[in-house]
Amino acid sequence: MIRVRVKYIPEILQSVTRVSEEEVAVGENATLRDLIETIINAHGEKLRAWLLSEKRELAENVLVIVNGEVVTK
Repeated sequence: MIRVRVKYIPEILQSVTRVSEEEVAVGENATLRDLIETIINAHGEKLRAWLLSEKRELAENVLVIVNGEVVTK
């Protein structure tokens, strides 16, 4: 397992998660999709509506940054 620091910005996401950031444990070979599903499972379906489109793809208004690099998939 590895631990990933997740920051929730803006405050609207913080109102759903009740935290501004947290560490999440995921498997060694986890994908971005795995991480997103893990945090949705922890915080509920309301977070899914913010993070994923109706097609279950990353919503256009969501910015994911990993080690300073923007991730799109």
